[in-house]
Amino acid sequence: MDIVEYKRIVVALRPSLLAVARRITGNTEDAEDVVQDVCLKIWHFRDRIDQYENMEAYSTTICLKT
Repeated sequence: MDIVEYKRIVVALRPSLLAVARRITGNTEDAEDVVQDVCLKIWHFRDRIDQYENMEAYSTTICLKT
């Protein structure tokens, strides 16, 4: 995954990740922190991302476990 693809994925997934994180944390500020952590984890594991067919499910799982 290159930086262009990463940005495309993060921009597309951010609203749904933020909604999930808000439900978990109860506030926007903490939810933003969770989403930032998820984005960092996606970047760190970018070499393995190609093996996942559903990025929304993968990133939501990361969000729930963060």
